[in-house]
Order: sequence, then structure tokens, then C-alpha cells
Amino acid sequence: MKKTMWFVTALMIVLISTSGYAEPSRPLPKYRTPPSTPVRTPLSTIVTVPWSDNFETGGSDWTTSGFFHVVTDPQTREVLNPRINPFMVSLPDEGFLPIAHSGNHALWYGEEATGSFIGADFDTIQNSHSGGTSAAANTGWAISPEIDLTNTLNVTLTFWTWWEIEGVDVPWFDVMHVEASADGGLTWLQVGSGQLNPLDDVNAADHVGYSSGGVGEPGVWVHHAFLLDQFVGGSCWLRFRFDTVDQLFNGFRGWLIDDITVTGDPAVIPDISQLEPNSGDRDNLIHVHGTNFRSGAQFFIDDQECVSVVLAEDLAQIIVPNMSRGIYGVTVINPDGLSGSCNFCFTVDNVQPPEIQIVTPTWAYIGIPRTITILGERFNPGAVVTMGGLPVGNLNIINDQSLTCTTPVNLGLGARPIRIQNLDGLFDLCSGCMEIRPWTFVTSPDSLVIGVDAPHIALNWTPTAPGSQYGVFRNDPITGEFAELAGVTTDTTFVDSFAINSPEAMRFYVVRTFAP
Repeated sequence: MKKTMWFVTALMIVLISTSGYAEPSRPLPKYRTPPSTPVRTPLSTIVTVPWSDNFETGGSDWTTSGFFHVVTDPQTREVLNPRINPFMVSLPDEGFLPIAHSGNHALWYGEEATGSFIGADFDTIQNSHSGGTSAAANTGWAISPEIDLTNTLNVTLTFWTWWEIEGVDVPWFDVMHVEASADGGLTWLQVGSGQLNPLDDVNAADHVGYSSGGVGEPGVWVHHAFLLDQFVGGSCWLRFRFDTVDQLFNGFRGWLIDDITVTGDPAVIPDISQLEPNSGDRDNLIHVHGTNFRSGAQFFIDDQECVSVVLAEDLAQIIVPNMSRGIYGVTVINPDGLSGSCNFCFTVDNVQPPEIQIVTPTWAYIGIPRTITILGERFNPGAVVTMGGLPVGNLNIINDQSLTCTTPVNLGLGARPIRIQNLDGLFDLCSGCMEIRPWTFVTSPDSLVIGVDAPHIALNWTPTAPGSQYGVFRNDPITGEFAELAGVTTDTTFVDSFAINSPEAMRFYVVRTFAP
């Protein structure tokens, strides 16, 4: 990772002293009929089932537009550093694409020039942590060759996918559509639910992404399955379509697809193995783990249908409907009518999950634990607190509205979520609430000795570059350790009032810069 922080100056001053479910953050887009996209003519390829494509031959049978293309060795592509990452976005790793799921080729909606879907014509003058604003919204698609389904039953489309999109309004923007056409592209119908976007609108910070691995987490390859039975008896074309919808928060890595198959395998029965948490109340978000989930499946708690989405063949999200207290079974019904269930596996109660409202401070240096305070509601004794999936240190639950802890020492760089889970399994996730910044800590900074004859110590320094931000630190005269006096600021002055109280100890001040 290239570092974007360094020392501006170090000042040693000789002192005579002792020294659930959010609302969208912007107007929802209007529904738009999937655009007509006639397939390439003359038709060059007709494939039969079973058919597969891992893009190792370059995807010559596919028709692409926009940023969709076959990428070779995707792990060599990096989000533009430092102009986009880490200035505009905070990625949870070094910002490279993943290795292809198999071989060394994959289908990618993203741009070689930027490593993202922001567009090479983006305005380079943007605020830090903007998320990456494009010059305009962008979209594109990849259309498969014609697939002959005339003599096939129980047709299933599967593929592996890795994605990273905005974390602000996840269900409605940067949409990953899966569609099919039976008339050569004049009309397109959604397959299954029609898209891959998660259900939960986490309203993360502008610079924090939502990936196939979670909010503010590295993406992972996940497996999806869609039923194509509605197209049996003729031919169909598949279309993967990405649509940013607007120009905001587009500095992320986009959508990769690999190892596509279309088969006529026998139908399979879905199964539910675990719910996380296994209790909740109306509007709580629940993760359902299992096997053989097909996109577009319906989920029920008892006989009440849930708002739901299938995130992978083994994972779905559901929202608890308005129900009476009690213990219920949960059922999944795939689009082909096959179902699975778990009996007495979910408790509906009126116990609300914990709620994170304020986190302070909101950042820490990598490798250096920092004490933070979390304010909110319903923090129960025994609650488990994690940051970026790692247990926090020195957890002290002061009361049901306040706790303190220290950041895990081995957290990676980037924006990390904070999760509080009570003993009943209910939890709250504050996405991107803690930013881990790169840092090289020194205990003996280069110094400039300045005589002081007043109790108010005024520090002044020369700006390094437009947009730079600064932090001010002061040492403890007994331990020698530095503590933060002021958080990140754009000011180039700082006054430490009443620093001189007695004629004993020396104070050291350090001013550090975060350059754009």
C-alpha cells in the first residue's frame, strides 16, 4: 500500500510546565423498462445445453458495451492510487481486483484506466472521501451467444461473481441486473429476482463500499443459481447489465463474473440450516444460511411472506414482517415450487436490537490500539463487540447506552464496520464507522526548540498542499507517549491553553499531515 501520510514538521517546545432498514439518502430512481438491445447479427454462434464459459478464450461469442470486457489476470488491475484510493474511497485492502475464479480470465464491468467504474473523464478536483463522482451515470451489458433450450428441462444458470459497489443506497444504485431474452434482444425479462444487490440499505459513509464480502469488507467469490424454465422450448440470450443510475459514489471496483454454466440437471430441494440471529421483531434484518437457494425464492416465517433477496446459493436476507410474539418455522420456496423449511427455528419477540448512534473518535492508526467510546441504546451486559470482524480490546459496557473499548491491533487499512451483538443474537452494524489509517509512529520526532514565555502555546506551521489535513499531538512528560490534542483539521494553527503550570517538565508537540 502506498502511504499517503507523512510528517510535515515536528516541533519541540521547551516549556516550564508539569504538563435494520434505512431510508435512501437521495431520491429513488424511477423504474425503467430494461432497454431493448438487439443481439449481434448475423448470429455467429448457437450453443446447446450443457454449456459453459470461463472466458479463457476471450469471450469472443459475447456482445459487450460500456465498461464490460474480458480482463486477463485481473489481480494486476488496481484502483487508481492515490487519486481514487485512498483519497476518494477507502478500500479494505490494497485496491487490486481479485484473482479470476478459475484460470486467468473473467468478465468485468470496470475500466482499465481507473480500476473502477468512475469513468476516465472523472473530475480530478473532488473532496476527499467523496466516494468518486463520475462525469455522468454509466451503464453497460454483456450478452451471451444464443442458447438452444428446445430439448432441455430444468434449466439452471449458475455463475461465480465478485463485486464491489457503493455502500450508500445499495438496493437502488450500482445495480447488477441478470436478464434474458427470447426474441433476439427486443425485450428482456428479469431472471429470478433480476438483480444481485443486497436488500439492506446500510447508508454507509460515502467512501465506504459494499462488496460480496460485506460492508467495508474485501469482496469474495460467491456462487449464484437462477432458473431458466420460463425459456424452455426455444432459445434465449442471457444479459448481465450494470447501471450506476447516477454519477455518485462510483470509485469502486465493479462487477466480475466467471465460470458460467447452463445445465439441464434435475431440480434440487432447498434447505435452511441456520438463521442469524434466530430471533427478532418487525423490520429486523435476518441472514438465512442454507443450500440450493435460487434467485427469486420466496421466504416465509410461518405463513407470513418476508421481503427477501438471495445473495448466493447458500445465503439470503429476509426482513421480519409484522407478527405476533411466538416461535415459528421458516420456509423457502424456489421459483420452481420446491421448498425446504426449519421447524420452530425463529422467535418473534418485541425485543429490539442494540443501536449504535455515535462513535468517537472515528479513526485510528494501523497497529496502534485506540480507545473509543460508543453511544447508543440497548447495550446489554455480555454483548459482543467486534470491529472489522475482530474482537475489540478492553471492552467496558458502562451502561445500556454507553461503552468503551480499544481498536484491535491487527485491523487492516480502510473503513471498518463496528458490530454490537447482544446475548439474544440481535445486533446492530455501523458500517464504515471506524477508519484505520496508515502511519509510521515515532517516539523521538525531529525537533525545533522554541522558547515560551506565556501560558498559551501557539503552534503555527506552513501548509503543505491544498486540501491537506493536520493532527496535533503532545507528549506526556512522564511516560513520553504522545496523545492527540486535536483531530484532523485543515487549520494551520493550534493553541494549547494553560499548558504552563509549573517550572518542571518539557513538552513535545508533533504536527502530522494527511496529504490529498
